[in-house]
Amino acid sequence: LVSTEWLADHLGDRDLVIVTLGHDSRGVAADHIPGTRFLSYHAITQTRNGIDTELPDVGTLVGALERLGISNGSHVVIYADELPLATRAYFTMDYLGLPRVSLLDGGLPKWKAEHRATTGTPTRVKPGVIQPHVHADAVASAAWVKQHLGHAGIALVDTRMDEEYEGHGERHGM
Repeated sequence: LVSTEWLADHLGDRDLVIVTLGHDSRGVAADHIPGTRFLSYHAITQTRNGIDTELPDVGTLVGALERLGISNGSHVVIYADELPLATRAYFTMDYLGLPRVSLLDGGLPKWKAEHRATTGTPTRVKPGVIQPHVHADAVASAAWVKQHLGHAGIALVDTRMDEEYEGHGERHGM
């Protein structure tokens, strides 16, 4: 985690890339932390075997992040209106082996509550270059989960939204 104070102090850092995640860019187009780039949730997920939240192939993920100006040397700070979206982006970047990825503590609401500057101006981006160092062990297959159920030191955490857990489908057409 990085604080809003830390982010405000580092807005001018050359290697800083601020990313917000969502289902569409309408919110970020109106109001965001200066320098923020928008990452569509759909750019880091795909449907496979009827499951809408699978990881795309490495090349697709790398391309989506490079278009935001992210490189291996970037310090990426992520925020989103919904914490599960931000944590999904964090997981994806960690999976690719990006070494400096942080979540913004309190996100945009805390930033605004502290009366920090926001803008509606889009950020110009020079594409980045990522050499992925994939952490394949970050992804647990169904077979792995079945094999490890009940083992000491293994905990499963269900991160589905209420609508998904209750079987009413996914929010926002995920």
